[in-house]
Amino acid sequence: MAMSNWKIHVNLAIVSIAFFCNMLSYMTMEGLQSSLNAEAGTQSVSAKYIAYVLASFFLPTLAMEFFSSRLVIILGTVPYLLFTLANFYPKTYVMLPVGVLLGCGSSVIWTAKRVYISDLAGAYAKSKGTDEGGVTSHFYGIFWATFSLSLIVGNVLSSAVIHNFGMEPQDFNATAPNITLANNTLTNIPGPIVEKKFAVLRCGLHDCDENVGNSTSESTQTDSQTQLKAEVLYALFGAFAAMQLGSILLLSCFADDAPSRDEKTQKDHKVTTDIVTVCGDKVPARIQEDKPQKNTITKRVTQQMLATIKLLTYNHSAKAMILITIHIGALQSWALAQFTKYWVTCVIGIQYIGYVSAMLGLGSVIGGYGSGYLARYTGRSAIAAVAWFIEISVMIFLFIWEPEIQNQVWIFFAIFAAIGVLHTTYKTIIATATTMIFSEEKEAACATLCIWDPLGSAIVYMFSSTICNSSFIIMLVTLVSAGTVLYLITEFVHKRKGDAANTNRPIV
Repeated sequence: MAMSNWKIHVNLAIVSIAFFCNMLSYMTMEGLQSSLNAEAGTQSVSAKYIAYVLASFFLPTLAMEFFSSRLVIILGTVPYLLFTLANFYPKTYVMLPVGVLLGCGSSVIWTAKRVYISDLAGAYAKSKGTDEGGVTSHFYGIFWATFSLSLIVGNVLSSAVIHNFGMEPQDFNATAPNITLANNTLTNIPGPIVEKKFAVLRCGLHDCDENVGNSTSESTQTDSQTQLKAEVLYALFGAFAAMQLGSILLLSCFADDAPSRDEKTQKDHKVTTDIVTVCGDKVPARIQEDKPQKNTITKRVTQQMLATIKLLTYNHSAKAMILITIHIGALQSWALAQFTKYWVTCVIGIQYIGYVSAMLGLGSVIGGYGSGYLARYTGRSAIAAVAWFIEISVMIFLFIWEPEIQNQVWIFFAIFAAIGVLHTTYKTIIATATTMIFSEEKEAACATLCIWDPLGSAIVYMFSSTICNSSFIIMLVTLVSAGTVLYLITEFVHKRKGDAANTNRPIV
């Protein structure tokens, strides 16, 4: 049955609001894991990204074959709800299985979302007799604007609750003889010394100092949790769980299945839906068949896996893109896992995590639109080189910076905003370059983005409790430097092959 234009917009609003509620809750919870649940939480998130990588090879295709895109979104949201509920009892044997389920849910929910929105856009464009590409871009713009807003609102909300209601009164007594910080207590410090800059023990790059011991133990978690009121924390988790349950009910009760693009054709032919990867976005490709074929899904999954393996084995350009793609995932996860724990929570308190993390969402918006706009005039290579320079500058600053408690809170916000800009800039540039450089093997090449990006995130969370921050920063600098050089060489080689026009194509 055809869907009216009004219903199309209503369903677009419903799916956008549902993702807003779900991701507002989850992204805030992920940002708090390293400070609240240093071991079980970070291991669970690491398991999520590993499961996401493995499940992406086959689960989205299977899910979209047997269920509608709306139902897949509903089913994929359930693990997000379970992850929030698991935080009420954050034991490893509870969090790890939920993390695996969450990875599986993530692999299907994003695919189904793209299919659902593209089908809505196709139906709207058909009824209006307009260009489908423009409508799809407009619909995606509405969705991503809502999604970016969820990153900001969720983090600000959590920090506002913790800051105003969740902290013990003595945490704010900065003039008392005993000064309680997130990870240690400095006793009987003379007043003039308090006013001066000092490095907080076990914070930042001091997390592995020999004189204070290795802070990768549970001590950071225990000390920070003792400053929080449990009832307020659980109330916050309950509110997040309620929002995620609300998103499930909203999609179940008020959203419609996406309209089919081929209603007339479906009357005469059996139409199967295949999922084609376009730089991380799965879009439906309708294939008309007079007779059903057996093992279509099995063949499809096998072909995609073999094509991806072949590309990584024989194509040197694909190999050259591995390091920079791993770095994309590692950079954001390092910010959410390590920077929030050893800089934000440790120095200025857990109540600031949400405020600071909100800058990641704001920076992501600026980076996405800014890099796309500037690349029209400078090209991708110049943008990548500038991003490398900015990141190296930030990392060098972290090596020499001794964070102060007074008058330097703004620096934490600035660093997180810079990381948000860098992350989306790299992601935009590399995703676009992949479609241009591997135009003849686009599907296999873009599938590699679903491997290396989350793998970088998994590595960071996996070793977040065992590797010192100085080693983490060295790793990030090495990854971005080697990855950027290899990427620029790949772009140069591609130009020499005579495809300069596609190389400088504007990012959209």
